[in-house]
Amino acid sequence: MTHQLRSAATVTAAVVAMTLGLSGCNGDDEPKPIPTQTESPSPGASVSPPPDDTPELDDEQQAAFDAAVQRYAEYQEFTNRVWEEPSRDPDVALELAEYTVTPETKAWSDSNEGLIENDQHYSGSRDVEWTAPVEVSESRIHFQQCESPGDYKLHEGDEFSEATDNIVSDVYMVKQDGTWLVEDQEFEEEC
Repeated sequence: MTHQLRSAATVTAAVVAMTLGLSGCNGDDEPKPIPTQTESPSPGASVSPPPDDTPELDDEQQAAFDAAVQRYAEYQEFTNRVWEEPSRDPDVALELAEYTVTPETKAWSDSNEGLIENDQHYSGSRDVEWTAPVEVSESRIHFQQCESPGDYKLHEGDEFSEATDNIVSDVYMVKQDGTWLVEDQEFEEEC
């Protein structure tokens, strides 16, 4: 499967459109449950339903899918935390390597650099409305995730803009040494 490489400008635009807070924290120390295609949309959100042509998963595939989605949620929590105050700290790069492989590592790094250069940061998070498998194997998973705006904001100086659109992202995960890593994200149409 070939994934499109994105330029820094495209990555920055995609980040402005979506990247942070897909799962976020729910205000306590408990992890937020993994959203599935059976969850209802958040109150007030007008969201299209998940695709009805999702593959049937056996128990092993379901376990892999759930683990990959949970790992992606952890990656989004990491992104939320770092991009509240973007940094070139080497420890951030080391932590990023715990969640991603190329091309996502480069896309994330380019976006982080763009935030620093433009004196920007994010706050809040998007709300996950549904997550649906597309392809599931032992070592690769492709899923779609619909997010509504939540309280997600891009700050530049004293100004900020709020996210207004629901979006669908195609997420590609690979399993390396027993750990699910984000390989790529493509931000698609609204949901």
